[in-house]
Amino acid sequence: MIAVGFAALVEGFFCEWLAGAKRVSEHTIASYRDAFALFLRWMSDERGVEPCDVELEDVTRENVTAFLADLVEGRGCSPKTANCRPAAIKSFCAYASYRRPDRLEQLRAVRDIPQRKERRREVDYLTPEEVGWLVETCPPGSASELLIMMLY
Repeated sequence: MIAVGFAALVEGFFCEWLAGAKRVSEHTIASYRDAFALFLRWMSDERGVEPCDVELEDVTRENVTAFLADLVEGRGCSPKTANCRPAAIKSFCAYASYRRPDRLEQLRAVRDIPQRKERRREVDYLTPEEVGWLVETCPPGSASELLIMMLY
């Protein structure tokens, strides 16, 4: 069995897997493309490996984790934004595991990288006084007034 190189895997991932088999949207493909562009730029800047020289062996848990940390710490991305990037890499690892079963453990380790904790926005509720203001703006006896009063 001939080992498939990283470049061929990436091309197959975008052309066959995403566009063909998975039928994902153009927006998803563009987002995944951007994630790979950022990862390849990071590999060049931080690891000294030019994009054309990146191999599957370079897609390690250590490298991907460091890349994700750089997105948050170096580029100032929010955890929510940083969580979008590994989706592309994890999906690629799922595809690559079919084409390179000799790298299953490495690919599984990358796929098992946990998402960063996102700070959830606290839901604000109307105070009784604010509900009263809403009711006052409604015509008396209207459906709007009744609906607001029932919801509160």
